[in-house]
This record gives sequence, C-alpha cells and structure tokens, in this order.
Amino acid sequence: MIERFNFYDIYGYLLPGTLLLGIFWFPFALGTGKLPASEISTTLLLLALGYISGHILQTLASVVVASDVADDNGVQRSPSSILLDASCTRFSKEFRTGLGAKVSAAFGLEILGDGANALSNRNAAFLQARAYLIRNKAANYVEQFEGLYAMMRGLGCAFFLGFAYLLGWALSFHWQIRCLGAGVWLGLVASGVASLALSATFLFVKRSRDAERLRDRWLAVCLAVFGCAVGYFVGTWKPLPGRLEFFLWSALPVTLLAGSRCLQTYRGYAEHFAETVWRDFAGLYPQSATTPAISLDED
Repeated sequence: MIERFNFYDIYGYLLPGTLLLGIFWFPFALGTGKLPASEISTTLLLLALGYISGHILQTLASVVVASDVADDNGVQRSPSSILLDASCTRFSKEFRTGLGAKVSAAFGLEILGDGANALSNRNAAFLQARAYLIRNKAANYVEQFEGLYAMMRGLGCAFFLGFAYLLGWALSFHWQIRCLGAGVWLGLVASGVASLALSATFLFVKRSRDAERLRDRWLAVCLAVFGCAVGYFVGTWKPLPGRLEFFLWSALPVTLLAGSRCLQTYRGYAEHFAETVWRDFAGLYPQSATTPAISLDED
C-alpha cells in the first residue's frame, strides 16, 4: 500500500527483523563477548537480512495477531467498524452523522446503522478514506500510526519467536539428558512434518478466511517449536560456558514480558490508526454534500 521506502518499511519490517536477528545472535555474543563486525559491507548485509526477515515475520504476524476486537455482542470486528457503532463513545453522534454523510457523498456507501449492509460497507469505506488521504498527501500522520502498530506487532512476534529460540539454547546445557534430546528431535520432526502437511493440504482444499487464519496460527506454533529445536541443537554444537546459563534463563521472562507489552501496545495503536483515518477524512473532505464522488481509479 505504501509505494516508496519510508518510515513504514523501517518501523514495520526493518526494526522487527533486526530485533529477531539480534536475539538469535545474543547467545553467541554471550559466549564470545563480541558484536557483529562493524564494516559497512557487514552492516548493509545485516540490514538487508533484517528487512527480509521483517517481511517474513509480518506475513505470519498479520494473520496470527489480527487487529480485530470483540464488539458488544462478542463478534470479532475491525476497530474502524466498531468506532462507528452508536454505543462507542470515541466519536460523538454529530461527528458520526457528518462522517456518514461525507462517506456517502464521496464513495456512495452507507456506513451508519446496525444493518448488515452498513456493517459490511465500513471496511471498504475505511480503505477508500485512507486512499483519499494518501492521494491528497494528508496521510503522513496516519501512516505514522500504521507504521507504529505494525512495528509493535512485529516486535511482539520477534520477542516470542526469540523466546522459543533462547529456550532451546537454555535447554542445551542439559543435553546429556537422553529423554530431553529425544523430545527435541521429536519436536523438530513433528513441527516440520506438520508445517509441510498444513501447507500441502491448502493446495488441494477449498480455502476460507477462517481456515487460512487457523492454518497460519498452527504454522506459527510449528515455527516456535522448530525455533526451540534449532536453538537446542545450535547450543549443543556451540556450547557456552556453564556460568552463562543463568543469563539465558534470565532472558526468557524478559522476552516474554516485552512481547506481551508490545502486543498490548499494538492494539492501542491499531485503534488510534483507525480513529485518525476517520477524523482526518472528515476534516479534509469538502463540506459540500454536492461534491462529486471520488474515483479511486484516477491518477
């Protein structure tokens, strides 16, 4: 949706991907006491790897950590839709009425009321309102919120995936326990087979949005198990001095807490993003209800 490299790419992709690489490097830094080389070529390579890792991370994060929240009836809906409910106090009744009139004039969509048609129109109207702001070069503040909530979602998932990896490293200090090694091997094989089976199944089975979301969540679980197994085997291949075990175990609750806080903050930024789009569109769109409808196909 953002056609040029800007702060969204930095917030949403580069920072989460770089954090994930940093967590993966943490045990090596403990053992060697060294950071990655500071040459320009190495730095550029790490930034490129972080950017690519961020893209992969967000692909799963956008499905596993959905932005939908439960409304008063317990139905999962997007924040942009819930904000327009009569029971929501974030917008006044007068503001919702004026916003509904402007959306109707601009896009020909009715978004007010509790009917199924109005509820289904809200997501389409929200995307078109955001496109209107971008076209009129008034979306910088909106894109900042979008970048921030994408960053928090990516950072949260990076912390949780890093937790699984560091847990494997911590367990590798006890590699001599046979049942532990057998369990890790079983987890590695099972997660790999399950990931392949889930991916292959969806090539031949008719897909739905809920089914794809369920698949991606199970893939995320398999990825976490796989990351734990990789951490364990790397730890047995490059064992750390026993005195450093404490630091790895201490890092585990830190990553869990940080990941939880990031995802909690992500929810808040997602709501602020939706609220900002509606407010900015209402303030920017011409007051006259006779203004021609906007065509999003124009250059």
